[in-house]
Amino acid sequence: RIVKGGAAEKSGLLHEGDEILEVNGIDMRGRNINDVSEMLANMSGTITFMIIPGSHSSTENVQRSNKVMHLRALFSYEPEDDPYIPCRELGISFMKGDMLHAIALDDPNWWQAFREGEEEDQSLAGLIPSKAFTEQREAMKNMLENKENKRKNRVCACGRKDRKKRKKKKSLYNGSSEDSEEILTYEEIARYYPQPNRKRPIVLVGPSNVGRNELQQKLLDSDPDRFGTPVPHTTRPVDGNEVQDSSYHHTSREEFNTMIQQNRFVEFGDHQKNLYGTSFDAIRNII
Repeated sequence: RIVKGGAAEKSGLLHEGDEILEVNGIDMRGRNINDVSEMLANMSGTITFMIIPGSHSSTENVQRSNKVMHLRALFSYEPEDDPYIPCRELGISFMKGDMLHAIALDDPNWWQAFREGEEEDQSLAGLIPSKAFTEQREAMKNMLENKENKRKNRVCACGRKDRKKRKKKKSLYNGSSEDSEEILTYEEIARYYPQPNRKRPIVLVGPSNVGRNELQQKLLDSDPDRFGTPVPHTTRPVDGNEVQDSSYHHTSREEFNTMIQQNRFVEFGDHQKNLYGTSFDAIRNII
């Protein structure tokens, strides 16, 4: 592979599939990869390669180099613990939930990528296991664990009926089975670029008594021209000091139930025998 950000990739003169015959006049034929890597690491100054070009398309290489896949990791990975990684020094460690930018997806087993925020600080791309390789490895691991558990719990028996039962259980290891456990690897995500002059909703999510209302009020107080909140509907009667349609849209219980049946609420509930809800129309009014 050609590592993204390296000297070979930047020069555009070496490509995957090229056969290296000589380096600075030293014959490389018959040497293993470790010997060649060590010799290159000890060289300095101008390095001249004699190669036999492989069969590759420059147009295809440009298209591939421009493709970027943005991912969220659904598992944690540590290259130091991975015996299968081809170059441990290039491995990227990440935690579940980290965002990764995969910039080279040609290799079926190992992708080249950057962690979010490290594109400028790190010149060389790192290696992460591909989606297919991770799924294959985890499926094999699960299958071996299931076989081991089955062996430990197996009770010796004989007869045709027992053989049929064992044969039926064997089919559960088929990866296409609907009962097989889903293997979580990466979730593809996309950058969101806000459209000019279009407001975006901010949704505050959390359990009761964690400070959502306080945070909402702080946002409103900090910049009333920028932040707004939808006016909810309620069946609670109007208080003497309240102004209709300012803090709540007061409505009858019958009308509220009709709106529920028409799916006009984003969310609704009851509090002290009164119904409260936020309608889609109320959100559209502030957007």
